[in-house]
Amino acid sequence: MSTDARVRTAGFAAISAALIAVASVRGWHVVSGLEWPFDSDHFRNIANAVTFRDGGVLSDAHYAGVTAWYSPLTSALLAVGSIVTFVPIHRLGAQGGVVLNLVTPVALTAVTARWFGRRVTLGTLVAYLFVIGNNYPPWAVASYSPWLFVNVYATGLFVSPWRRCPRP
Repeated sequence: MSTDARVRTAGFAAISAALIAVASVRGWHVVSGLEWPFDSDHFRNIANAVTFRDGGVLSDAHYAGVTAWYSPLTSALLAVGSIVTFVPIHRLGAQGGVVLNLVTPVALTAVTARWFGRRVTLGTLVAYLFVIGNNYPPWAVASYSPWLFVNVYATGLFVSPWRRCPRP
């Protein structure tokens, strides 16, 4: 790789990282200082995370003897995150989305850069981070949000930058 190509790649990486950092700092200002989230989905995840941490891995927090009906990934992440960081589960449920939700913009950047190039990637990243979800609740659109909703971070788990772009 030539020096010019390395400079362009480093510049692209720096701009992408700066955009993602601006979004996460903006998100942190929304949730910093909060102890509890605002949505009933968050409270369900917190209750299931406490149950998970206390040994009832797939048990429902609300119904004795019943298997949890909701995906255990968020609850497991909250429980393990609380054990590792010593932060209470309810606070991670309120503030953890700022970090966990970065999975998707990072994956989106990797995929679009590989498939469509740097210019398209920067435009896509700006749209994803700052334009798409402005007038909608975070559970309704695929966009970055500081709130810990499954649809916000899980989207990033299903992309692979190593696959080739399908040709029409």
